[in-house]
Amino acid sequence: MFYFNITFNIDEAIQEEWVSLMTSQIIPSIPCDEKKLLQIMVDEAMGGVSYSCFLGFSNVALLETFKTQSLDLVYESINKSFSGKWVSFTTQLNLLSDQ
Repeated sequence: MFYFNITFNIDEAIQEEWVSLMTSQIIPSIPCDEKKLLQIMVDEAMGGVSYSCFLGFSNVALLETFKTQSLDLVYESINKSFSGKWVSFTTQLNLLSDQ
């Protein structure tokens, strides 16, 4: 299994609306085998609230297709409602053990 994590830092003022958008529209539309939205439980030095959008793909080809065809659409969808109120970075992961 191949995993892709998008870490978001969200302005606290938009937190509820952002979570609603992610859970009702964006995450359901992502073509992958596993989907999770997690809140990161740390105090952010830069402020805001952080979330992990954790996505699992059964093979690397599906992950690459998501990155080239769908990732920008995710960002565009968020930007339509919350431009300038969020930042993100991505991490690609490969599962080595599932115990």
